[in-house]
Amino acid sequence: MLRMPPVANPRLALSATGKVFCILKTPYRDGTTQVAFDSVDFMVRLAVLPHRHGAI
Repeated sequence: MLRMPPVANPRLALSATGKVFCILKTPYRDGTTQVAFDSVDFMVRLAVLPHRHGAI
């Protein structure tokens, strides 16, 4: 069974300084179109996303 990733790869970018940029599907009301994370902080946030039932 094919599973969708929690974040689409085309929406992620890695900067030269090691920051991970995530482009938002819908801009925030204040006009924000992307958010930046340190690579470790991004991995921590990704790891705590709820897993789908039956995922391996």
